[in-house]
Amino acid sequence: MNDETALSRNQAINLKVNEAMKSTFRLELQKTNNKPMLDKEREAILQVLFGQVHDAIGTDRFLGLPAEALDQFSVMSLSKNHDTKGILVSLVNSFISAYLTPETSSKAFACLEELEALRGDVKKFRNTKKEHIYI
Repeated sequence: MNDETALSRNQAINLKVNEAMKSTFRLELQKTNNKPMLDKEREAILQVLFGQVHDAIGTDRFLGLPAEALDQFSVMSLSKNHDTKGILVSLVNSFISAYLTPETSSKAFACLEELEALRGDVKKFRNTKKEHIYI
């Protein structure tokens, strides 16, 4: 995108939140009474969490992610009381720090390869486990 067609931060977030709101996914936020959140509640929470993801990775990367991935990452981080933006910032900063150091660069790269291999397990679980989980 060039500067004239680039989406603003809020436009990008709204675009992805609107996409996510069209569906429910495997992990879903619940109220304290074990019932799904109302759409307006879910939308408000996703606005905040998607904003944190956007701020950590930038507009281009953010727009390149499927709405389901953004939703499920956000729901998981919230359910575990983890800092949504902080996870992504720490991931990048930790890898760069470990990789740029000659004594740890090989180990850092091996960890990256392990994380990428873990995606194979993710695919396996996502293809076999279809039950809806309220968090």
